[in-house]
Amino acid sequence: MNWLFPLVAVAIWAGNTVVSKAAAGVIDPAAISFYRWLIAGLILTPVMAPKLWRQRQAIWPYWPKFAVLALLGMVLYQCLAYFAAHTTTATNMGVICALIPLLGLVLNWAFFRFRPNGRAMLGVGLSLLGVLYICSVKASQVVYWPEGLTVVMA
Repeated sequence: MNWLFPLVAVAIWAGNTVVSKAAAGVIDPAAISFYRWLIAGLILTPVMAPKLWRQRQAIWPYWPKFAVLALLGMVLYQCLAYFAAHTTTATNMGVICALIPLLGLVLNWAFFRFRPNGRAMLGVGLSLLGVLYICSVKASQVVYWPEGLTVVMA
C-alpha cells in the first residue's frame, strides 16, 4: 500500500498545476496562495496543535530554520508558480516542476557533496524520462523559456 502514497502526491501536484493555470485569470496569485494556506491551517491546526504544543521544547531551537523553509518552500514557491501560470501553459509548469528532483540532487551535490543513493537516482531517472517523453510528444508546445522563467525561479 505504501506505493500508493507517491502516486497520490504526484496526482495532487498535477492537480495543483492545472488548478493554478485555470485560476490564473480569475484570482490574484497572492490571494490564491494566502487562501490555500489559510484553509490548510484551519484544517490542520486542531489536529496538529496539541502535538506541536507537547513537543514545543524540542521544536523551539529550530523555529528559525522552519520559518525560512516555510517562507522559501511554501510561500515563495507557490506565489511564483501562481504568477507563472499567468504567462505559460500548465504543461510547461509541469515539465519544469518535474525537474525539481534532479535539480535538488544536483544542488546538494554541488554545495554539500551529497552522494545520492540508488533509490534517489532511480527517482530522478524516472522524472527525467517523463520530462523527455512529454518533450518528445509535445515538442512544439513545451518549455518556452521566457514564459517558463518564473516557474524556473520558483
